[in-house]
Amino acid sequence: MHTSALQDIAARCRSQLVVIASQYAAEVQQLPGYDSAAVSDEELYLTAQQVLDLLMQMLAGIEVRGQLRAVSERIGRRRAQQGLALDSLLRAVRMDFRFLWNVLRHEVREQQLLALSEDVATVWEAVELHTSHIQAAYIDELVAMNRQLEIERASLFRRLLLGETRDTTQLAHLASALNLAVDAPYVVVVAAAQYSDAFRRWTRAHARNSELLAIDGTQFVLLDTGLPGAPSMEDIATAPAGVSPILNGLSEVGAGWNTARDLSNAVDSPNRAATLQSHWPTLVKSGLGESWSMMRRSLTSNLDALPPGKRAAILESVRVFMANGSVGETAAALFIHRNTLLKRLQRLQELTGLDVTVPNDAALIALAIEQSG
Repeated sequence: MHTSALQDIAARCRSQLVVIASQYAAEVQQLPGYDSAAVSDEELYLTAQQVLDLLMQMLAGIEVRGQLRAVSERIGRRRAQQGLALDSLLRAVRMDFRFLWNVLRHEVREQQLLALSEDVATVWEAVELHTSHIQAAYIDELVAMNRQLEIERASLFRRLLLGETRDTTQLAHLASALNLAVDAPYVVVVAAAQYSDAFRRWTRAHARNSELLAIDGTQFVLLDTGLPGAPSMEDIATAPAGVSPILNGLSEVGAGWNTARDLSNAVDSPNRAATLQSHWPTLVKSGLGESWSMMRRSLTSNLDALPPGKRAAILESVRVFMANGSVGETAAALFIHRNTLLKRLQRLQELTGLDVTVPNDAALIALAIEQSG
């Protein structure tokens, strides 16, 4: 409760606030954080004058709590928007006490000195009231800004996943907004609905540097496999999710999303992913579409990089072997030694990850080499 001495001194001090506000603003400008924030000198001075005046009026016994709260909340929201760190803001706000106390002590009459000293807690409480309103408004605004940012990012990702952005210029703008590289080797990993908790655990363990995203309730991560620390394909294979082939840049992310989302319905284990290579038959009914071109490229890229003669020899050996299923008959038909044939089949497995003696792999090899020429 204010004493008459505090009210009398505070009333006399209001005439000095122009000078005090200028000194306060100058000192605040030296605090860490204010040099990089978008707070102008004029704005600092005007808000300092307004706040110090309201605080002094309150100490003088004038009812201005509602006005002070409105000003405090406006400052809190404004500083959040300007990118000022909360620690820097609170440090500046609590300086109000020192400036208020110094000017009060300067104006106090000798017979009021003891009474003023008993009201130091009252001055501190006034500043803390102002501080609490600023802090609450700052945090509320920050939450609102983050929520809006999440909404905007979700909207941008939706455009990317739905393939709405094909133009190279638009794609570059989208990449910049999402802080993504246009031409990076991406993999889309879409959580299986029944293993959402396991997927979050997998993300924390293997993809800590990637953002866990959600579109229409479907969780996923977009992995740039070219970055240091990115999970390996072996790690990705343990995710309870549908996994796209490696994509050539953002332009293919839409097709990768569709593939990974469809494959996520085939996941039957919390530690094993569904990939095109392992689960492609589940997609045949609806059509492989763009998925097939991406998958074939990932399967045959190493094979296609061989010198033409070696590549042709392997493909010919595979076609003949798959036609008759016999190592002896194939070797005889090609006029090569059995060991030469076995080496070529082994080389195919090394280059594609597919074993021609496994029925599911053999079917996939047949599809892939049919278009290899």
